Order: sequence, then structure tokens, then C-alpha cells
Amino acid sequence: MQGYNFEKRVFFLSPRKSMHKKALIFSIIVALLMNPSYIWAKTYQLSSLPYLGWAPYNIADVKGFWEEEGVKVEVTIFSSSPDYIKAVTSSPFDFIPVPLASIVDFNNAGLDLVFTGTLDIANGFKQLILKKSLENKNLAGQLVGSYGDESSSKFLLAKYLKSVGNNLNDVRIVTMSNEDLASNFIFGRIKAAVFFGPLKEKALIEGDGFIAASTLIPLKKNSSQSIYTLDAYGLTMPRGKYNKIPPEDLKRIFRGWIRAVKWMKNPKNEREFHQILNTYTFRNLPTFSTNTLNAMATETKFLSVNKLQKFNKTDIGAHLIEIRTVLADNGILKGKQLERFTINNIIKNKSLIEVLGEKNMQ
Repeated sequence: MQGYNFEKRVFFLSPRKSMHKKALIFSIIVALLMNPSYIWAKTYQLSSLPYLGWAPYNIADVKGFWEEEGVKVEVTIFSSSPDYIKAVTSSPFDFIPVPLASIVDFNNAGLDLVFTGTLDIANGFKQLILKKSLENKNLAGQLVGSYGDESSSKFLLAKYLKSVGNNLNDVRIVTMSNEDLASNFIFGRIKAAVFFGPLKEKALIEGDGFIAASTLIPLKKNSSQSIYTLDAYGLTMPRGKYNKIPPEDLKRIFRGWIRAVKWMKNPKNEREFHQILNTYTFRNLPTFSTNTLNAMATETKFLSVNKLQKFNKTDIGAHLIEIRTVLADNGILKGKQLERFTINNIIKNKSLIEVLGEKNMQ
């Protein structure tokens, strides 16, 4: 009887243990589903520069928006464009924010990038400033200073040169730091310069200059302001990494970015937003005042969700074609690179467009 009772007891206890284990496993699965951060398959690496337009990457990281969306991203900020270019061409970064035009430079350097979509648009961040004595004059033989040698700055310069009957081959471009650029322009050692950042205002006023071309979005379509150059920024990926990333991970990254932009636009968050800018985005630079940060904020345009979706559906293609035409006319884009710089080969923004269409992202 004892043996029978023992067996009977085991018979009745085993299902209970089994039920308990099943309940425990179920609870763990529910917890994982409720907290996708526990099941990250990969930490994505994103490179960045001290540019306010890329601050949403820092916000999405610091405020935990990416973590809440179930994806982990590590942001590395470089202090200068040369360091940035050197790093991303030699290190395995998954995401590389750049202007669309600058893809040409990376592709020429052997890094095959695709553009996953436009996220922000420059609004006066870059400007070609000339001495007033050069207004409407042919610039052949002129020395032109520039903050960098990338195609996005040459695109801006080339559009102005065409308006006065020149191309890039007619001028000599010399790159230098923004500090040297401003000093040389003010003292007249150079009479034309492509600027970005706060020092361009100093050069404009103290150097008796005028804005010849700019990424400043015109207030009116027929505005008489300087030549306007669209400068669309977004996330690029090496093609091999893009082909392997789960589409849902890419969407999570965009959702986190959208939440970051909405957060930074809320006036209630201004003080914390500025703290994040000085602590992370501009961490290698002197602390900027509230007035300076607010001025920088006007130089980047973050479109509404609906307008950004429209831009990525229709306008981005026309922008790429204009870049292709201008750079090809000036001998920067040629041969196989020219053949490959097409909408179908470069623009891969399907995931972004789908996220921008989600109701909870409106």
C-alpha cells in the first residue's frame, strides 16, 4: 500500500510541478515581450559630429527612447570632420549620418553606402560668403577657403559659380579650420569662403561680406535672397550591413528618433535639451549659452511627420538627381560612381516611410 501511495503521490505531484514550470516559463516569455530590451540581439554603432541636427541621436540614447523601442544603439561623437571620415571608413559603424551629397565621397573612398532616408534639412547651416567687392563678378582664379573638402560643400559652391559663369575647376579650394577661415576672410587673405557654424556670422560682419549662396530655406519661392541649395541629411548604412539588418530593428531606430525630435520640440524640455547638447552633442567644445543654442537650432529644419514622409516619398529623388547633375558637370562624379549614383541604387527609405505613416508616430 505504501508503494502504491508513493506512486500515487508522485503521480499527483508531477503534474503540479509541470504546471508550475510552465507558468514560470510563460511569465518569463511575457516579461521578455513586455521588455524587448532584454532580448537585444545586437548593439548598433552610430557615428556622429557636434552638429545640432544630429542631437536627436543623443536624445534617443540618453532619454532611453531606443531602449524602450527595443533596440540598443551606441553613439560615438567625433570632434572634427577629418576624424569622422577616417573613423567611419576604417571602423565597422552600422549607421553614419551624412548629407546625401557626401555619400559620393564615402563611395569614392571605397565605402558603399545607402541612404535610409532624410531626417533633417539644413537651414542656413552652410553659407558661401564673399567680399562685397566680388558681388556678381566672375571668380576665375580666385582662392576659395572651405571648412571641408566634402561634396556637400562643393555642391553649394558649384551652384553659385555656375551663376557667374564658372565651375569648380576655375577656382582653387583650400580647406582650413573654421577659426582660420574666419580670420583669413576678415583680414582679406581670402575673399570667398564656405562656412558652417557660429563663426560665419563673425566673418560676415567683421569681414564686410555678403551671403552669396546658402542652405537657408527661402521664405518665398521667388525670394531674391542668395542662391539656395537644398542640403538633406539622414542615416546611411554600409550596403552589406543594410542588407543584413532586420527591418524591424531599422524601424525601431526611426521610432526612437521621431520620439526624440518631438521631445526636443517641447518648450518644457528646453533646459534639459540644452544640457544634453552641451554634455553630449557638443561635449568637446566650450559650453554654449542658451542664446547660442537657440540660434543654432534655427539652422536645422525638422519637418513635421507628414511633411517628412512626403519629402521621402517624392522630393528626395529630385534632390539626388540635382546633386548628380551638378557634381558630374564639375568632374567630381564620373565613371562607375556616376553610373551607381541613382535613386534605385542609393535611396533605401522604405522602412522610414512606413514608420512615418504609423498612427502612433503622428
